[in-house]
Amino acid sequence: MPFRTLPEALTSFLGRADEKDRLVELHRSGARLVSLLGPGGIGKTRLARVAAEALERQEPALRTWFCDLSAAADDDSAFALIAAACDAELGELGADQRTDGLVGALDEGPGVLILDNFEHLAPHAETLVGQLVARTEQLSVWVTSRTALGLPGERRFAVNALSLDDAVSLFVDRATLVAGEFDVDDATHEACLRIAQATGGVPLAIELCAGRAGLLSPAQIADRAEADLDLYKDQHGDRPERHQSLRACIQASVDLLSDVERRAFAQCSAFRGGFTVESAEAVLHLDGATVLDALSQLRFRSLVQSQAGADGGPARLYMLPALSAYADELLSDDDRKSVRARHLAHFAEVALALEAATRTADGSAAFRRLVDERENFDRAMAEASDVDPGAGVLCGAALHPLAMARGPFDVAFRYYQLALDLAQQSGDDALVGAVTFWRGEARRATHDFSGAREDLDLAVAAFERAQSDWSPAAERLGARRMFAACLAERARVLTELERHDDAVADVERGLALVKDSPEPYPRYLLVKERGFSFLHRARFDEARAAYDEALELCKAQGDLRRTGIILIHLGLIQHWTGQFDEAEEALQGALEIAQTMRDYLTETYTGWNLALVAHVRGRFTDAERLFARSLEIAERTNKRVAAQRLIGDRGVLHISLGRYDEAKADLEVGIAGSTGAANQRYAGVFRAFRAIAGAMAGDDDDYAQHFAKARADFDESPIDAFYVGAAHVVRAARARQVMLGGDVPQAEQERDAARADFDAWLDEAPGALSHVLRALLTRFARHAEQMATPGGVLAHDDEGHYRLEGVTEVIDLSTSQAPRRVLDALIGSHLLDAEARVSVEDLFEQGWPGERAVDHAAKNRVQVAVSALRRAGLKPVIDSTRVGYRLTPALIVERRPL
Repeated sequence: MPFRTLPEALTSFLGRADEKDRLVELHRSGARLVSLLGPGGIGKTRLARVAAEALERQEPALRTWFCDLSAAADDDSAFALIAAACDAELGELGADQRTDGLVGALDEGPGVLILDNFEHLAPHAETLVGQLVARTEQLSVWVTSRTALGLPGERRFAVNALSLDDAVSLFVDRATLVAGEFDVDDATHEACLRIAQATGGVPLAIELCAGRAGLLSPAQIADRAEADLDLYKDQHGDRPERHQSLRACIQASVDLLSDVERRAFAQCSAFRGGFTVESAEAVLHLDGATVLDALSQLRFRSLVQSQAGADGGPARLYMLPALSAYADELLSDDDRKSVRARHLAHFAEVALALEAATRTADGSAAFRRLVDERENFDRAMAEASDVDPGAGVLCGAALHPLAMARGPFDVAFRYYQLALDLAQQSGDDALVGAVTFWRGEARRATHDFSGAREDLDLAVAAFERAQSDWSPAAERLGARRMFAACLAERARVLTELERHDDAVADVERGLALVKDSPEPYPRYLLVKERGFSFLHRARFDEARAAYDEALELCKAQGDLRRTGIILIHLGLIQHWTGQFDEAEEALQGALEIAQTMRDYLTETYTGWNLALVAHVRGRFTDAERLFARSLEIAERTNKRVAAQRLIGDRGVLHISLGRYDEAKADLEVGIAGSTGAANQRYAGVFRAFRAIAGAMAGDDDDYAQHFAKARADFDESPIDAFYVGAAHVVRAARARQVMLGGDVPQAEQERDAARADFDAWLDEAPGALSHVLRALLTRFARHAEQMATPGGVLAHDDEGHYRLEGVTEVIDLSTSQAPRRVLDALIGSHLLDAEARVSVEDLFEQGWPGERAVDHAAKNRVQVAVSALRRAGLKPVIDSTRVGYRLTPALIVERRPL
């Protein structure tokens, strides 16, 4: 058996699979000298041993040696320890002869020598390591160290903190060893996550915390781990002295620093969540020494780690939480106050620059930097009360666009309250106006229109008090343009509340404020809200003109995010006026922008509107997918009301698919989310469709109850005529149920009344609106006509079973995916418009999603699938047409258990 001195592990090794594989691959690629670098306790030793064991299994001839050099005081004692680990007899040999002796012992075949805890021997690296590598041919040396060696050919391998999942697993594993089994329920898992975050994923810190298990609950450990460095102590005394406490481990690294490096290390504690070199140069004061050189040394000694910037952005440096806590203890009270004041001042300027950049062509990069610096903004605002409250408010300027783009709003509202407290402490009305404006905009985005109106009224009043004499902080914030933006936002809310004259007055007042300003912002916000008012009054030509103007202004500013928002409204106009191709083009453009900028809120509304268009066009699979994605984002970003209305619209889709129970449940959620003056018409339309679902399911009482409520919800504004159309066609659905019950005369009476109501509504409503409901609801108006000339009933369920009543037994297509998808596509088209034909191209796309084929091959596949359906017994109800296929128009399709 090959010689080995690797210590046997007493505990399981968790995580780091990728790092282990990369280290093994480095050896195989011929790397002879590898330095595993990282702060104390990060897991360098264990990783080296596990990777060496993996190599032993893969290469039976490989020899491995392990040598702990923590007790070596100089090169002589280090040589003795290495020789003992390698079983080499060196006796009283001189330096050159000692190296020769080691070479003879180590170079008899392929081998890996692990030199552990080398940092204090770095001055002797050439003698102990460099010459050994140079004078052997088959030996690889792995060095674990907190400091790089600086030798030629050295491959530096950074050992980083564990991922959150691996850190949680490690804590649970080690805590179980200490305290026995314990259930990891949701509350315990949340506490374990907090421990993982507080420890920064440092294995030693996690294991020391786990040593407290049994005495403290995971939640208690988490509370202390976030604030008490003295929690991290070995309770059993079975660790090496340097690992008896996290404090001792860090101290060993700090002892290697010069005075300047120690000052830089201490001042870096001001940062949270990482920082750039430029930020460090603004915040750190080192009395003439260059910050760049000091940071290089801290990184060299693994006290600061680096990470490449995303998408070409600036590289970021960061300190592990325990290191930062220790570094803060090195500051005197005066030094701590000074460095945090510089940190606040710097990030106030960064916030203003990034907030402005979000409205330019560099908006995507600005949002990435906002995410990177979020914890620094948090820290600056938390310290601002004792330093400069106004500067703290300026930091909030960066958090607001981030909240509006990505949420979650429950977190955002806590920031707004902190910023408002700082603004009020500053006594600056303009700053109070800014923060209440931000909060009002966020409340509008969460559909709290009454709360938004209240905040925006307060904001306008505060700006009015301040505008005669803007403070320096207000000038830096751009309070004048923010006042105009606040008026635009209030106009939006007033429009939602049907206060159109007041909304237009706010728009005109805002335009007057910025008439002499050369920049397009916030002029395009005001023009956009003018368009929104026109849209709500169904004045589509005027709305389109306003949005086109706003789009040009927005593009001139380079505001990519709001370009996407305007495209959504243009798509909405085109949708409502029946221009579905143009609507999808505009909405797809908005979706691409939202995804590029990771603007989750805009992505929610874009996907939502695309789902509505897909539904109208009969692409039900696409509609379901888009609803699911939009709903997931709305829930993740805490947009509760938007999520409820999304679910309500999904309920309408369920009706089109014949899923009446699911439709009822979803529509009830939509009704619950549509309360208050600004949302009441949405409640009305959801109740109208809820009545349809009841009628389709044959529940007379349910139908009557919701039909009456729907009519009560509608008012007389022009846009609401659109929704009234849904209530009129309820009667057509009712006619169908009467027909199924056998009362043909009453059914015909119901049918005629429904048609009269529907036609009367089309005459009264704005002509363009009819396109949407005509397409979406025609199938309900057709039911009575279909029953007059029965064409059979095709029943189906969700499991892929179909039956043509009175003609076939159950047809099982659950394992025949392509024919099933083709039949479902025909059913979907039939439910939307019984006269419509589905082209071969569309059937191929639905039957074989994601595949590509030349025209004749696609046609052959569709023909084979249709032939299979006909052979199964559906020949009487599948019509061939010149442009494709359809189900017989008189056919009734029912979804029910089979």
